[in-house]
Amino acid sequence: MATTPVKPSKAFGAGDFFGVNNVQSPTPTSFDTPQDMSLSVKRELKSITGVNLFPDDVNAGAASITGKVTMGSLNGRIWGDLVAGVGASKASFNVYVAKREKAVIASNEIVRVKNYGSGTFLRDLGVRGPENLPFIRVASAGAITLNSHYSVSTNGQYQFHPSRDGDTIDITYEWQGLNTLGAVYNITNQPQGAVGDFTAVLSTRWRSEENVFTLNSCIVSDYEIATKGGDYAKPTLSYQAQADAYDNIGVFSFAQHR
Repeated sequence: MATTPVKPSKAFGAGDFFGVNNVQSPTPTSFDTPQDMSLSVKRELKSITGVNLFPDDVNAGAASITGKVTMGSLNGRIWGDLVAGVGASKASFNVYVAKREKAVIASNEIVRVKNYGSGTFLRDLGVRGPENLPFIRVASAGAITLNSHYSVSTNGQYQFHPSRDGDTIDITYEWQGLNTLGAVYNITNQPQGAVGDFTAVLSTRWRSEENVFTLNSCIVSDYEIATKGGDYAKPTLSYQAQADAYDNIGVFSFAQHR
């Protein structure tokens, strides 16, 4: 019987990745600035061997499809829709860290942070003095007995020892501003189970050829945000496919010419 020659397709570059949470009227999530992607199909093999070296029979047991994608940007919807499964964030104010904000201690030993009154002071993250040594926080202004002590109120007012009048200090703190352009997600302790069920779509191209791999129902196993000095953060997401409600896994479309 004659066979038709097959010209395999190629793939170049990282490709594209999309995650679509499996809810009514979902908002697709594009993984911008993709760095690399991978798909792994594994089978668990069972064999039986007699007196000879090689098995008399080999059969397949359980199988799995897992994937991993690395991107060069942060996207809050990846966390909200795909990882935690909590949906879109409600309108909320963005959180910031004011790092080593310089201030001069006044004659009344009080310093108010620059964002005092313009946002919400969340928590103190430390004070350093002119010697670049960390100060020690105490419970209240009445407990300040050493020149290395300080206290702070719930609204961002710092109190220091009288001997520190005129000193320049660095204050670091977390605060919530008035900007609502970002996305804020609250992390709660959810019950165990299938959260963040989504459809994964991987696409690779070579000139006019395109390969598309679609997995109908996936669960995130790992989501990692790692930073590195002198380089971009490259978050990674790993997932595993499962059968959907109709017992389908997905579709692999190859651009090969038959």
